[in-house]
Amino acid sequence: MVGFALSRPRHLEPLNALRHPIAGQSNGWFVWRGPAIPRDDDKFFAPLHVEHLDEHAPELGPYLDLPPGWGVVLAPGYEDVWYDENSSTSDRSAPDRPASGGANGTSHDRWRWNTQGPGGD
Repeated sequence: MVGFALSRPRHLEPLNALRHPIAGQSNGWFVWRGPAIPRDDDKFFAPLHVEHLDEHAPELGPYLDLPPGWGVVLAPGYEDVWYDENSSTSDRSAPDRPASGGANGTSHDRWRWNTQGPGGD
């Protein structure tokens, strides 16, 4: 199960996702579209079976194997994959991680791409 903000329209951008540690039936992913999560809405995220995630956010599929602590922000022509240094997990490994440095000489923990390729903001 993922926590998904079903109340937000599908056309709203960007798509945000953050993986917390796995707990109970949740795989740790929380997904929402648009701006920040409202702090006063305890029911913002609804449980959604992973099998149905493709109906709501097919672009998230390639990132679902990222370990807890990692997040993504996606919009047309934009991809930001990052690690939350304050997360409660210490697993910083990621699939296809660059061997040295990220886009624009940033650390391994944050990469950014757009339609011009790595480093073009």
